[in-house]
Amino acid sequence: MPQTADPAAERQAESAEDEVPPRAMRLRSRRVPQRIWNPPAHWRLLGFCLLVLLVVIGFQGFATHTIGSTSEPAGSQVAPLAGKPPVLVARGDRLIGAEPPPGRRIALTFDDGPSPQWTLRIAAELRRAGVAATFFEIGSQAARYPNIVKTLVHDGDEIGNHTFTHVPLSAVPAWEGRMQISLTE
Repeated sequence: MPQTADPAAERQAESAEDEVPPRAMRLRSRRVPQRIWNPPAHWRLLGFCLLVLLVVIGFQGFATHTIGSTSEPAGSQVAPLAGKPPVLVARGDRLIGAEPPPGRRIALTFDDGPSPQWTLRIAAELRRAGVAATFFEIGSQAARYPNIVKTLVHDGDEIGNHTFTHVPLSAVPAWEGRMQISLTE
């Protein structure tokens, strides 16, 4: 490597190469890469799908009352068993019912009918054995098969209300619960 006569001139030349004008440095730090402003299509699609998913989850939360205001009454209600005798009593190391045993009785209940395939067959077997049962009927099914319901009533079975479309009453607004029950009645 050839030696230059002036070492100060050499240092000044090296530092001039390393220096960047202040304005150019500011522009370089402000410039956003083109790929940020114009991402590939698969990233746009992913972002759109995530946005749609968040909107659907939010809508479902509001529709099922899992977010937002509740349809349940305020917590100021009195506990339903307040002031009543205990349901269970401790006897030694066991819990037993406080009420006397009901005797040799059993309650037969059948839910979600009437079914044209099963309800009449079950009712015939029960009639043959001389046993009555309770059939909890869905209102929409009872409207489809009214003759089955009439047969059950004629046989002495009890009919229970299982709402019109089998919704959990605690998960719907009070007005919808009343409508579900009254439609089935």
